[in-house]
Amino acid sequence: MTETNDIFTAPRRKADGTGIIAGFFARLVAFIMDSILVNGPFMFLTSVMPAFAFTNNVILQPLSIILGIAYFTILNSNVGGGQTLGKRALKIQVVNTEGELLEPKSALLRYLVFQFPSFLVVYAQNTAFGQTILIPLFFVAFWYIFVIIYLFIFNIETRQTVHDLVVGTFVVQKDTGAPPPAPPLSKLHYIGPLIIAALLFLSVDDVTKMMPKPMPELESHLSHMEGVSKVSASKRDATELQGADGYAAKIIQVVLIVEKGGGSLEEVGYRAARMTLDANPDLNDRDRIVLSVVDIENFFNAGKEGRFIKDLTIKEWREDFRK
Repeated sequence: MTETNDIFTAPRRKADGTGIIAGFFARLVAFIMDSILVNGPFMFLTSVMPAFAFTNNVILQPLSIILGIAYFTILNSNVGGGQTLGKRALKIQVVNTEGELLEPKSALLRYLVFQFPSFLVVYAQNTAFGQTILIPLFFVAFWYIFVIIYLFIFNIETRQTVHDLVVGTFVVQKDTGAPPPAPPLSKLHYIGPLIIAALLFLSVDDVTKMMPKPMPELESHLSHMEGVSKVSASKRDATELQGADGYAAKIIQVVLIVEKGGGSLEEVGYRAARMTLDANPDLNDRDRIVLSVVDIENFFNAGKEGRFIKDLTIKEWREDFRK
């Protein structure tokens, strides 16, 4: 026999008072503390050295991922006593169904399952194929996060969420023994996630049409410009600019990150605009090129002008070139 539970308080336990399931707020506060500990150094670096963090993101992002994997795998396993520093402060720990601490491989799997949506987002942002299915991947990640949060709040019997259910783990108050037997997950808990999944599925097509589409060929073309270190180019149909004749203008968004050399930001911007026009001869006069050129070093220094931005229709760009 077990005690009852409500949404935030009265942790569930065995009839003899052992195997106390960690409460909602204990797990939440522990997670916030751990997130600050793991991500804090990178957030601090970004705030005090933004230019360095931006230009070295290709190194810092994988480093952040590796640090998170190591931190949660080691400390949530029997190596770290089943307690991250946040859990240690709140006197809770991760155990299996027998109340034993996890082997490192189980702790690793638990963390990877939990971070699955984050990995999806990183993949979508940093791979060519991921860019082509960006919206579906983001929707899957959003749905997965919703399920994690939903179960964490409403699965009040065990507080098990996705990664706990997959690996067979519980978070209990420290040294209170094995958790109480877990009842089957209520079928009512399938309703919320299914409704959200249906709504996301129905909206994928519409959202995909509105989202910018990468232009890798244009990016490659512009990346050869002197002084340019990074290029981002995308195109979208601007339905909000649809004319009376039904034509929806296309918007090409170009962002150039520049270093020393290559001329002034304005000169680089106009060269990039002309190259963009030449590479897209089918553009209509009402289509637009929104161009940003950023000197990353000066951009983050207060009081210095570090960017050039120009948003014109194709007709206006051509008129500018003739001046």
